[in-house]
Amino acid sequence: MLQDRWHAFRRKAAVRRGHMPTVMSFTGYGTTRWVRVLSRVVMAPDEAFENGRRLAKMVEDGVRGWHNFTSAPVPYALVEITAGGQTFTVRADRGGVVDAVVEADMEPGWQSVTLQANGSEPSFTDVYVVDDHVVTGVVSDIDDTVVVTYLPRPFLAAWNSFVLDEHARTPTPGMSVMLHRLMETQPASPVIYLSTGAWNVAQTLSRFLSRNLYPFGPLLLTSWGPTEDRWFRSGLEHKVTQLERLAQDFPGVRWLLIGDDGQHDPEIYADFARRHPDKVRAIVIRQLTPSQAVLAGGRAEDPRDSTPGVPWCYGPDGADLGRQLEGLGILDSGRAEANPQTWPLTSQLPVVTPS
Repeated sequence: MLQDRWHAFRRKAAVRRGHMPTVMSFTGYGTTRWVRVLSRVVMAPDEAFENGRRLAKMVEDGVRGWHNFTSAPVPYALVEITAGGQTFTVRADRGGVVDAVVEADMEPGWQSVTLQANGSEPSFTDVYVVDDHVVTGVVSDIDDTVVVTYLPRPFLAAWNSFVLDEHARTPTPGMSVMLHRLMETQPASPVIYLSTGAWNVAQTLSRFLSRNLYPFGPLLLTSWGPTEDRWFRSGLEHKVTQLERLAQDFPGVRWLLIGDDGQHDPEIYADFARRHPDKVRAIVIRQLTPSQAVLAGGRAEDPRDSTPGVPWCYGPDGADLGRQLEGLGILDSGRAEANPQTWPLTSQLPVVTPS
């Protein structure tokens, strides 16, 4: 396949330049019996990464997204995962992405996992181990839900991936506070960010979420580029598949599903609620402004009548949506503020000052 030949060419060029395999670590999740580990193996110079995260000069920390695509992936790399005192060997996919479940006994809360590919330095990543007694979780879209894009949908993925400076991304008003209020109401609940973005920009998105005080949580992204049977991957299919997987991974959890009305989120969430009405606590939809809706190609149809018994919230920002969640008894009406939590140090990308 053309993509495989291109990866092989880039890998050979990286080897000639003295680059070494590096495991880029992403945040994972799991239960007290297993963890889902996410990472990507790329070729890079030793000085470009520390602990599996790209180093950046302080004045250049918001590098444009295309830099995320310049590191050649290592297809089918063998990666050792050490979790809960046990070591497992897994294989990356054709794009160098590791998405593996390993059986390990771990305590609830944030835990650390070690990853190492052949010839690479060890890197460490965080996994959130969900307590067996947790009954509520949060799934949130990213683009136009927690990030305001002001871009036509056909160009959104390419712009976010290749062009946009991460400092130029704009947080959606009130959404960070609303999410933290949800976490304070249910402090052990997982927060999972589900997006059609590529794994190449995972660390850029993580920096944005950390900088703008969003709750810490795993990102479920997708691989960039063609598949074996199509030129472009289906973002809708990716979201549907990941939601189904979460329903299977956490059968006792009811989810708050958060998205926007400019894409397929209402349709995807309504379809999930019809299949699993017992697994949806509420569906929360951020309404785009008229200009944002035009850029998005219009608004999604309102499917609220198709999910009897499942509450919906529609509002323009986090403050309005928070008031509706108060009315449902999901948020405490006596507390409209939140205390944002700092992201774990292992998930904060290192920064070096210019020499």
